[in-house]
Amino acid sequence: MIRKLQFILSFLLVLGCQSVYTKMTTFPGDILITITFVLVLIFLIVIQSEEMKMIFNKSILKIFLTNCMFMNSLIVLIFVLNIFFPYRNMSQIGNIKESLMILGLLIVIFDLIYMYFLLKKNNKYYFIKDIINGVFVINVISLFFYILGPTLKVLSPTKIVNIFWGGAQNIASFYNVFFVAQPGAYSLLSQGRNTGIFVEGPMYAFVIVIAILFELFLFEDKKRYRLMIGLIALITTYSTTGLIVTALGMFFLILKNLKKETGGVNLPILAFTPIIFFFASFFIIKLLNEKINMGNSDDIRINNFSNAVYSWGLRPLFGYGFKAEKAGILTGHTSVFSQIIQDGGLLFLLFYTIPFISFTKYSLKKKNFENVFFVLCYLLLIFNTVITYTTISIAILAFLTAIKLTDEGELLI
Repeated sequence: MIRKLQFILSFLLVLGCQSVYTKMTTFPGDILITITFVLVLIFLIVIQSEEMKMIFNKSILKIFLTNCMFMNSLIVLIFVLNIFFPYRNMSQIGNIKESLMILGLLIVIFDLIYMYFLLKKNNKYYFIKDIINGVFVINVISLFFYILGPTLKVLSPTKIVNIFWGGAQNIASFYNVFFVAQPGAYSLLSQGRNTGIFVEGPMYAFVIVIAILFELFLFEDKKRYRLMIGLIALITTYSTTGLIVTALGMFFLILKNLKKETGGVNLPILAFTPIIFFFASFFIIKLLNEKINMGNSDDIRINNFSNAVYSWGLRPLFGYGFKAEKAGILTGHTSVFSQIIQDGGLLFLLFYTIPFISFTKYSLKKKNFENVFFVLCYLLLIFNTVITYTTISIAILAFLTAIKLTDEGELLI
């Protein structure tokens, strides 16, 4: 039963990352998925606590409470300071309710999943494993319908779904397990992007890359067929950032495995690496050139980030409040970092960067350079993706914070 709940927990994290189910206008999927995730998480914590002696490991408990109090205080300060500073007009006061919900989301999910990782050492292993397997299932289903649906036109959509993402949209659905959210033609993909169950290609690419990075750097039981299916699905999302991050990750591991453990050079890897690198570079450069010629997202990203830096300079300490763009205070975002510095300033930047700094210091101390490269790849990924308030983003922060403590012991003994 516990293993089923653990898989459900990880799968709900994936669904909460801007999937179509969270943006349907006729279905409160975002709220239901988040509530279900929290309830499953609490149930898992209760079950695992009952299996163990209710005796706390005092040293770990102290660090756990200290970390939670510090991280929570950052979020509360951002919320409180932005309520009492008079920059909102009456039409923007309504956004306080949503800010309060985000306050609860950040604190409750971070604290609970942080506690969950500390209860048992193998919880972090199953967290990684289940996300990898969950994304693999989504990849297989999406490629099946993408090929037989928009590509070959063998299958037809079964219904039309209305979502709200950058405005109201009607998108084609295949049995509610595959959606055509971005049907516009590209020279490389005339049938449009593969968006899987997500609202756009970059969001689908984000979860694919997370699964690939987990498998490449943090999971010992690597499967080539999973990586290959993931790479094919990633290419069909037409995400430049996703392909660049994945290529960097794979290139790092190729270089790492260039030398045999018994000594000498691995000749097959040495022979095929230049060929793979050439084709990967050719495809990515072609993709970049096409997007530049189409005037797609690159200019928007640069402009949005420039605006974010400028507005951050006006309120550097605690920003403009959670989801400030939704209140009409600021423009939209195309990066986690631009949203962090605008919504919460340096305080929110601390909340997001402390787990990465802690994990990197711990990995360098252990001389685990694969972990360090995982952090670099993930930071590059979120630099061009907006997943700031998603449950999977918060869970990864808690995961990175918990790694060091789980090596020292468990919360309950």
